[in-house]
Amino acid sequence: DKITVKVEERKPLAILKEKTGDFVLTADGFIVKKYPQVAKKFKIPVWGNFGETKDRLKDIQEFLVKLVQKEADFYRRLKKFSFDGKNLNFYFEDFEVIFGRPATDTFKEKISAIEGILADLEKKGKKVSYIDLRPFTKKMQSAIIKTKEINSKNLGDKNR
Repeated sequence: DKITVKVEERKPLAILKEKTGDFVLTADGFIVKKYPQVAKKFKIPVWGNFGETKDRLKDIQEFLVKLVQKEADFYRRLKKFSFDGKNLNFYFEDFEVIFGRPATDTFKEKISAIEGILADLEKKGKKVSYIDLRPFTKKMQSAIIKTKEINSKNLGDKNR
């Protein structure tokens, strides 16, 4: 006689900030109490305005699962995100992406466009402040970009 038990850990997707405390949204749609080791072990973003938009929990959770599956590197760089009822906003270390609606029909193309924009701006010695992908479609792959100069302390300092 033998009993076999298979244990599969839940995969955390996002940290949810609530008035009653912090919680973790898992890939299978559960909300569990946040434990400090989750934040240390997994690089997961904070859902900034979860309390205002939790009625769209299932849609956002499904979108995030696909984002993790298809664009894991992009997802790992994400620090925070919010949803205003129409658009997902992604916040990275030093720039923002207004991604648009949480749909996967232009998903891969949008991520590719972001990576291309960042690489192009780096070559030009600029950084991005934000990228707005709301006008982006499969046919018309356009974005609104606001740049900022790379701040270097030693450039232009000729009085040394």
